[in-house]
Amino acid sequence: MSAVIETEQAKTAREKARNLEATMREMPQADIPIRHIFAPGIYAREMTMPQGSLVVGKLHKHECMHTISKGRVIVQTDEGLVDMVAPHTFVSKRGAKRVIMAVEETVWTMYHPTNETDLDTIEAFFIAADEAEYLAYIETLKIES
Repeated sequence: MSAVIETEQAKTAREKARNLEATMREMPQADIPIRHIFAPGIYAREMTMPQGSLVVGKLHKHECMHTISKGRVIVQTDEGLVDMVAPHTFVSKRGAKRVIMAVEETVWTMYHPTNETDLDTIEAFFIAADEAEYLAYIETLKIES
């Protein structure tokens, strides 16, 4: 049995990221190339962020692994600001929604365990469209525990 714990700090960090994201949607958008890579049992989503770009990530329903293979970023996490310099690999917690500022051009890759190749299906499984969907998902985990 695994406990599903949602901290106030995580909720606050997501709320700040959502507020910034709403403001940023009204501004010109940076070109952030995304590359989709598939291998048996795994999907990798690689983005290349230009120096100086600001990115608000999606709200993740599951833990996942990330690799920064090039560059340097400052990332707003539940614990505060973190300076990440390539090469750097880490696992993010469920519920993560980050604000990322590229100090240098940065290549960031996220890995999801799946055999699925349809991007809409992958996103529906791993990503919550909004806070309400995420909290409803967390409630299902509490019921299943």
